[in-house]
Amino acid sequence: MCFDFKTSVVTATIGMASALAAFYLKQPILGSLILCYSFMQISEVLIWKGIDDKNDNLNRLGTNIGKWTLPAHNIAIGIGILIAYNNVSEVKYWIPLMIGLVFYAVVVLVYYLPIKKNRLSKSCTSNKKCGFGARLSWGYPSSWYTFGFVISLIIMCFYVRPLNPSAIITGTFFVVTYLGTYLISRINNTFGSLWCWSTAILAPVLVFLNWYFTKDLEDVKT
Repeated sequence: MCFDFKTSVVTATIGMASALAAFYLKQPILGSLILCYSFMQISEVLIWKGIDDKNDNLNRLGTNIGKWTLPAHNIAIGIGILIAYNNVSEVKYWIPLMIGLVFYAVVVLVYYLPIKKNRLSKSCTSNKKCGFGARLSWGYPSSWYTFGFVISLIIMCFYVRPLNPSAIITGTFFVVTYLGTYLISRINNTFGSLWCWSTAILAPVLVFLNWYFTKDLEDVKT
């Protein structure tokens, strides 16, 4: 999770602006994904505001936005693929969206429904269990996310033209940030915080590189 209210506002703004830029530059798959995970930053804006103002309703709203947005990344990719290929008549272009919906349903059934109470997120600036640098303890489990991440990479390999610059740039970006923050988290247990933050703050770099290396190529789907 991001480190405070101001940091969350900055990353949410950068993420949303990057998503809009991706759509403008005809990168709908990338734009849809960035737009989706940027809602996690909006979630944290509300959570931090709720914590700072001791407003449980705002905290709960932000926590629930994050809860329902986090499993939706592959749904976002599926929607982006339908936009990119502009072909809703062929079944193969619906497959990623269907996979995303099934994954979402599994997360809800296995991880969310057993939790009966709507949870709040908590500040843990003085809680050593959160790890060095982590400042927010989210109210719901997210250990399943690695599976969703792997599914995202597999979908990109099939639908973002394999071995073209766009596929290489996008895949490398997410793998490097994922593995890099995972290794750091082995030291200070801040994996969720660092990866969420890094992908949002670096989103403009990803969009620019993807545009720069593919602007002269035809039939590149992102």
